[in-house]
Formats: sequence, C-alpha cells, structure tokens
Amino acid sequence: MEKKRLQGTLEELHESLQETHEIDEQTRRLLKDLTNDIQRLLEQEDQPSSDDLNSVSDDLKELLLKFQTEHPQLNGVLRRIADGLANLGI
Repeated sequence: MEKKRLQGTLEELHESLQETHEIDEQTRRLLKDLTNDIQRLLEQEDQPSSDDLNSVSDDLKELLLKFQTEHPQLNGVLRRIADGLANLGI
C-alpha cells in the first residue's frame, strides 16, 4: 500500500510541475530525473543498492533545501515523497 501512496505522490508532483512555470529548466530536469530514479527503485524486485539509495537520498535532500525557500508550494509534495521513501526503507 505504501508504494501505491508514494506513486500517487509522484504523480501529484508531476502534475504540479506541469502547472508551475516558475521553475527553471535545470531544476525541472533535476526533478524529472529524481522522479524517474524513484520510480525505478519502486519497480525493482530486489533491494536497491546502497549507491542507488544514497544517490536518490542526496538528490532529494538537495531539492528539498532548494524548494524550501524558492518553491514552497512544491516543498510539501517533496517532503511527502521523502517520508514515503523513508517508510519503505529507501
């Protein structure tokens, strides 16, 4: 169930990004790459490698810090994604 909830939150982020024009292309690309990486981790049957987990975690932390001040409307969605990943042990 937790994976489905997280996938729903990823979809919410995707929809929010389509509606937001205030995000520069570099940040938009980082978000897209991050969501693709998270989706790939969720679809894996085996436990993800520690390198994959660390990479996703680092990217997410970086974006959370950036969005906290620059894009607070999307920060809540990113925070829910981080919480969902933590609940799944990712």
